[in-house]
Amino acid sequence: MPSDRIRRGNQRQPTRPIGFRAAKDPPPPSILIATRGPVAGHDVCIFSEPPKQRITVDRPLCGLEVDGLTAETMQSAQEAGLAFVAFRPGQSRGDAVANAEIDFALQLDDQLPEPDDARALAALRPILAILPTPQLPLALNDLLRLRRVAVLLDAPFALQTPPDISNGDLQVLRDSGLAVVILDPATPEEVAALRERIIALPEPTRRRPPADLSASAPTPPQDDFEDHLT
Repeated sequence: MPSDRIRRGNQRQPTRPIGFRAAKDPPPPSILIATRGPVAGHDVCIFSEPPKQRITVDRPLCGLEVDGLTAETMQSAQEAGLAFVAFRPGQSRGDAVANAEIDFALQLDDQLPEPDDARALAALRPILAILPTPQLPLALNDLLRLRRVAVLLDAPFALQTPPDISNGDLQVLRDSGLAVVILDPATPEEVAALRERIIALPEPTRRRPPADLSASAPTPPQDDFEDHLT
């Protein structure tokens, strides 16, 4: 499905090629850029209502964002050719997700769900979770909370951020499961500048294995049993 690009984008990218292939095939961005409404250069376009004309292309990826999802809204989104619909679970109808032919994204940007709720929401198999944007620069505790929810939901997450978010915050968020940055509002120049910074981010580094402390621990003295018999 076209929306699979969201999951693939956040996966670790292969080592950047060198030589002729590097100039021919630039590396794909590890984070997609979404805007609310059409903006030149974006990867994901989020509509507030189904477009009147059916979407016939899969680039940019197009989706619908609503507060409460109904079966009628889901049908309209499917007929418009949209790839996904983002909704708030607490304001949506249960029958809206029955027999759906497009993907789900969860609007959780008002409050992080409790662990039990996150595990239950994972049953919907969301392709994305739009989470509350923490205060920037990012605190470690906030980063860990975002990572924990993403793991429980078994889905990458999206955040609405300013275009000038720091490279350091982008890098640690990407490595924690950030797949989509939402810019609202945004200009084509801001989208292009952010894309360049995303592509230039260092590749994820492999963590060194934990040190074997037993190798450096002092060896306890061993008594010779026979010495005690003499």
